[in-house]
Amino acid sequence: MNLTEFLQQFYEGIRNTSAPEYIAVLTGIASVWYSKKENIILYPIGIISTVIYIWLSLKAHLFGEASVNLYYNKHFFS
Repeated sequence: MNLTEFLQQFYEGIRNTSAPEYIAVLTGIASVWYSKKENIILYPIGIISTVIYIWLSLKAHLFGEASVNLYYNKHFFS
């Protein structure tokens, strides 16, 4: 694979990414950032990220991925 093919596939991937996927990624990064800062806002942001990732996984019929997200993020829901 040369650089042109790589960049074309990268561009196609970016173009085909949905708004909920971008939101999930950004809120996931923000959750880690606020966790490092020990800020309480990490919980609602983490819940948003986790719920979107679970929803996206279920929508794509990735039930194992959805259950892993639910299991490892259960502290947000308890």
